[in-house]
Amino acid sequence: MAREPRSGSSDTRQTMRTTVREVDVRKITDAEEDLDTLLVSAGLFSAVANTFAVDSHAGLQPNNTGELVFLLRQSLSRNYTFADGVLRPGAPALSDVPFEVPLWALRVDGLCFASLM
Repeated sequence: MAREPRSGSSDTRQTMRTTVREVDVRKITDAEEDLDTLLVSAGLFSAVANTFAVDSHAGLQPNNTGELVFLLRQSLSRNYTFADGVLRPGAPALSDVPFEVPLWALRVDGLCFASLM
């Protein structure tokens, strides 16, 4: 024997469907807004981190101004003599100081690039 559907039962199901759909649509909308906010925040963070990485990257390379000062100092430290038609240096040349990357520059640069990843 088949049961006859009750008229109240179909109204209840329709109301439940509508309510569940509204809740789902609200959740999806909230999730989309949260995702948009996260993407904007990530974009701003990466822009700032990239600026710091570019600025700190300069500390990993030798300073050309220091190199120029070294060459000028070396040139001025020599006493040249002119004898027998030949220009000869009178004092020994200063030793060349090799460039060493400062530890702070390595750490800061590493942290900046790690934060971008």
